[in-house]
Amino acid sequence: MNIKQLIKFGLLLMLVCSIAAAALAFTYAKTKPVIEQRKIDAEKEAIQSVFPQAAEVKIVITEKENYKVVFDKDQQELGVAMKASPIGYGGTIEILVGVTKEGKVSAVKIMNQNETPGLGTKTAEPKFYEQFAGKQDKELALQKDGGTIEAVTAATISSQAVTRGVQEAVDKVLKFYEGQKHNESQK
Repeated sequence: MNIKQLIKFGLLLMLVCSIAAAALAFTYAKTKPVIEQRKIDAEKEAIQSVFPQAAEVKIVITEKENYKVVFDKDQQELGVAMKASPIGYGGTIEILVGVTKEGKVSAVKIMNQNETPGLGTKTAEPKFYEQFAGKQDKELALQKDGGTIEAVTAATISSQAVTRGVQEAVDKVLKFYEGQKHNESQK
């Protein structure tokens, strides 16, 4: 192969790559709004699942977190829908936790997980995550750790991760409300 053929193949390869890149950029530009809207819709649906009477959500941004404060149709504050992302056996588990102002869990929604099929994936089933509803403080631990949550058999790491994520969400929401009270008392 001589230098002319090498340059010719190089230019041809560059042209093909440029066309492929342009097609990919065009596709991305066209699908990005749809993808973003689906994310927003999924989040609204998840918030509705942790606070069924939700009518409005206001986002409060602090230095460390974004809090989704949820209100009913009468503008009564229901609590905060808080995301948590603990690490389970198969990676990050994305959870949305509804927490009332009193620090009780209203409900839990497993948004995304990659746990072991047939074992860790059972943490995304109602039989497991519905145990958290109405619980607070020390109740939010696995039974083996003195709490009330029954772990999924043969999926202890996944069960611990979800439980830890729920605890973290509740702690963040309680600190948020403590900060709100502190700010109001300084006014």
